[in-house]
Amino acid sequence: VQVTVRVKDANDNAPVFSQAVYSVSMVESAPVGRLIMKLNATDLDDGPNGEITYSLSSRNSADVRHLVGVNSQTGEIKLKNHMDFEESKTFVINIQATDKGTPSISQHCDVLVDVVDVNDNAPEVSLTYMSSAVAENVPIGTIVALLSAEDKDSGQNGQVECQIPNKLPFKLESPVRNNWKLLVQHGLDRETTSRYDIAVTCADAGEPPLTSTKNIRADISDVNDNAPRFTKAAYTANVMENNVIGDSIFSLTAYDPDTRQNARLNFTILNSVVASYVSINSQNGVIFAQKSFDYEQLKNFQIHVLVRD
Repeated sequence: VQVTVRVKDANDNAPVFSQAVYSVSMVESAPVGRLIMKLNATDLDDGPNGEITYSLSSRNSADVRHLVGVNSQTGEIKLKNHMDFEESKTFVINIQATDKGTPSISQHCDVLVDVVDVNDNAPEVSLTYMSSAVAENVPIGTIVALLSAEDKDSGQNGQVECQIPNKLPFKLESPVRNNWKLLVQHGLDRETTSRYDIAVTCADAGEPPLTSTKNIRADISDVNDNAPRFTKAAYTANVMENNVIGDSIFSLTAYDPDTRQNARLNFTILNSVVASYVSINSQNGVIFAQKSFDYEQLKNFQIHVLVRD
């Protein structure tokens, strides 16, 4: 008698991954749906005992579960949401492979994902100090403003350089990485330019580079560096004799390019000999007759006037 013995499979083998840890790199700009990795576990058992399903294990954080998903049949791990290098540079996905035996047996592996930075952040420029006003006589090298610039990207994508237009009387220096001083480079003259609008442009070294601009307004304050001037060196005033005492006989004009107190003028008659003939309004330079003139007695005379600010 021939007896055929059929050995039934028992679920005595766990699924096996070819590696305990897999590594993969993904650029942070990878689109949703991009394949991260396809896993393939094997099980020596037969039938349902050897059929494998894949899942994210309970060991995964909520962030990882939000970011990736795995196809239970194919073992394909794909992106469900966008990655951000600045939030997470690496993360680990723990995959569970489970057979369909009764009871089922599971095995785990880790997929280590390195997120590769792309240049997706422009420099952030901050003004940390600004002089309220810059006196026009400040020495070369005076600090006008302090700035800082940060870029959340890494490597050359996060390296920042700042510059200003060459035509300005200022310059930028960076004594410490990502910090700049705005300094006076050439002499200032408020009477020529009383305000500067300075565009500080900061760019990273990414490809292509991303830029940011910070606009700074520098007001130049006045110093008393200009003497007042008459519009002429000499004036001639014609007065009819028998004039009325107290009449205005002439008005002097002077100007001072400075501002405010530095430009307020004061007029004074210097030669005291004519003080009995005329007087002057110290604020506006109007000259008044102090007597009624007689041509036969006085045909002309000179008045020396000083103007000061």
